[in-house]
Parts: sequence; C-alpha cells; structure tokens
Amino acid sequence: MIKKYIKEKHEKLYDGQIITFYKDTMNIDGKKVVWDMIHHSGASAILAIKDNGNIIFEKQYRGPYEKYLIEIPAGKKEEGEEFETCARRELEEETGFIATDIKEVLTIYPTVAISDEIIKIYLAINLKQGKVNLDEDESVEIFELSIDEAVEKVNNAEIVDGKTVAAILWYANYLNSNK
Repeated sequence: MIKKYIKEKHEKLYDGQIITFYKDTMNIDGKKVVWDMIHHSGASAILAIKDNGNIIFEKQYRGPYEKYLIEIPAGKKEEGEEFETCARRELEEETGFIATDIKEVLTIYPTVAISDEIIKIYLAINLKQGKVNLDEDESVEIFELSIDEAVEKVNNAEIVDGKTVAAILWYANYLNSNK
C-alpha cells in the first residue's frame, strides 16, 4: 500500500559552502516523523575517452574515507549553472582536457535516503589539450585505463565510487551492445 507523504516543515539547520542541512517534518498517513535532509546543488561527472579508447581517471584523497579513491573527473555544479557547463569546466580544470563532443548519458541520485543531490554523467570524446586549474584543496593524479581494466577494478573493489562505477558499467554495456 502506498502511503501519503506531506512535508509540513522544511527547517534550515546549517548552511555550508557545499551543502545545506535541513530538518523536514513529514506527515505520513497522519503520523509525524522527522527526516534529516542534505541539499546539494548537484554535480557533473565526465567519462572522458581518449582517442586510443582509454578512459581518463583521477586518484584523489577523500577525507570522509581517509584514503585515495579512483574516480572519473567530476565536480559540484554552481547554483544556476547548467550541468553540461559544469561538466566541461570540471573536465578541463581537473585533467587539462577540453571535450569537443560531449553528451549526457546517465543521471544518478547517489544518496536517496538523505540528500537531493543529482549527478549527471557525460560521455566526452574528441579531447583537446587545455590547461589544468585545480582548486586550492585539490591534489589529483591523472591516469588512464582501458574499459577492461576499469571493469576489473570495479569487480575487485578497487573502484568503489558510485558515480564512477555507474559510468564504467554503462560504458561497458554501451560498447558491448554497439559491437
């Protein structure tokens, strides 16, 4: 049976640089409950394919896990910025590559229970050299892998970032279905 959800109150608790915390008071079939909710302006991620067929990856430190993770280039969308504009900006800032051709291929909701964040994943091809311009707090190692190497790293839990896993599996499926 589907329940009826009504948001009665949306109270801002904290407004940070990247996220805003809210306390939502919900009425669920007459019963009041409180949910924590995180607002995030969204992000774009880029599955950048070089002319040799390899995928561009980055390894960067992620504080919540206190370790380096392998990811595709990605970044937070500025308020009011279009997702594709964000994708193009982040690709060049983090990798130094500019995409001649870019196309949205996936939309994911990475943390549905606590956040309204949306990540749009783009396929970028026909790359040209641009200029790296990392944020002050970023330290990124850029490298490339074939799709087979990337899938193996997903299967061996060496790549665990959700957007990256989704992008790799989408691309492997895309390649298999377009043989």
